[in-house]
Amino acid sequence: MRIFVDMDNVMVDYYSGLAATRADLSWIERETDPLEYGDECRRTFGGREHDLLEHLYKLPHQFWAYLQVMPGLAKLLDAVVKFDPDWRVLTRGVESEAAWSGKYAWMKRYFPKEQGRLIIMGYVQSHTAWSGKELIAGPGAILIDDSPNNCLKWDAAGGNAFHWKGFRAIDPDLETNLNEQTDRLRRWLRRIDVENKEAAAGR
Repeated sequence: MRIFVDMDNVMVDYYSGLAATRADLSWIERETDPLEYGDECRRTFGGREHDLLEHLYKLPHQFWAYLQVMPGLAKLLDAVVKFDPDWRVLTRGVESEAAWSGKYAWMKRYFPKEQGRLIIMGYVQSHTAWSGKELIAGPGAILIDDSPNNCLKWDAAGGNAFHWKGFRAIDPDLETNLNEQTDRLRRWLRRIDVENKEAAAGR
């Protein structure tokens, strides 16, 4: 089993950091695909991906390097390492030297021993054509991601994906929600681990 953990909104509090970079984000129309962005992201940033990307291109190295850690990350990783001690970080990055270097700097700051586990997927063909994380999905490959769309594509490519909801510090039921979600993740990983081993034994 190889586990890939999403970075933004799973390990890193990306949405709160992005909202703090601009007082008024009404410049983006509300046209977002509900499968791609969560309700909070849609309320905060609106819609057109091109406009959002143009904003991301301008963010400096420091923005990416100093984003805060998501609440509950320690609980998540504690569950992950029991099934895959060599877990990987899988993220998508804008075509920006600041974004790529900032993500590596974030890993070095918070996870220096795991810095070499970071995998950044880039763009293909055009500004709005993301290369999909599902390109590296397959039997035995697990994705933990906040995007339902990423999870659906990963499953369709032959892997197994767990939709992780990124709870924030402002959530009044933060501890309860994190504990319940982490328990679901543990149970799910145990089931997938058994199914993968049974499938391997049957070959």
